[in-house]
Amino acid sequence: STIGFIQFLAPTLQFAVGVWAGEQLTGLRIASFAFIWTGAGVFAAAAFFRQRAARRALKDSAKDVAGA
Repeated sequence: STIGFIQFLAPTLQFAVGVWAGEQLTGLRIASFAFIWTGAGVFAAAAFFRQRAARRALKDSAKDVAGA
């Protein structure tokens, strides 16, 4: 859901504020950030492909109705 995606943004904003404030950037923090955005990317890709499949199914059903 959209709420799930928004929950990925909070750690990213905290990360950005930490970098801006001069907080030490460790390898663990970079890895955590990478995992968060990988998850967000997977979420976005799944939503994109799900929407694409729904559009395709709608087109196919419209063709079936028009051709019947």
